Amino acid sequence: MSNKNLTKMDLNAVVGFATVLTAINGMGKIAANPSDPAHSPQIGFFCFFVLLRFKMFIDDEDHNFRVDDPVGNTCAVVSWILFLFSASTISVDLHASISWFMWAIAVSTLWVVNSLFKAYMSGSNIRKYFVYLLFNVFYLLLLFLLDPEFPRLGFDWGELSGWAFIIPCLVVLMEWVLSNRH
Repeated sequence: MSNKNLTKMDLNAVVGFATVLTAINGMGKIAANPSDPAHSPQIGFFCFFVLLRFKMFIDDEDHNFRVDDPVGNTCAVVSWILFLFSASTISVDLHASISWFMWAIAVSTLWVVNSLFKAYMSGSNIRKYFVYLLFNVFYLLLLFLLDPEFPRLGFDWGELSGWAFIIPCLVVLMEWVLSNRH
């Protein structure tokens, strides 16, 4: 391994695993009564959270920390920390968890823009970065709409909100397929 190119896979795996474990630990508080309709938003968000973090973990396997990429490195570390904050608050405060998650996606989007610019400058394929960018914006919009603190204009969100997270889960799968097509 050269000193200019440090592998990120090990750090990515550790942080990704820690994030999912933190979310699972938080959901343990809900495990006592999972069928309570009041918990459906947390359960739905948890499923979306784990699926998207897993997809991001797989995507990040291909990236390396580079000494000459302080923007990408900083975005990676900051987004990972924000994802950890989100995971730790899922069962305690869904609004806070979604807010931390949205900030993490926003920082990840900066990372994608940085990667897109670098790929463009080097003449590499930029298609997957456009797919990531498009879907990150879509995730931010969906999370904003699914946030329990967002005004619903008189609509009783109730139990539906937990199941509404099926939509972004399906979108994650669609993004995965689209970004990995050759």
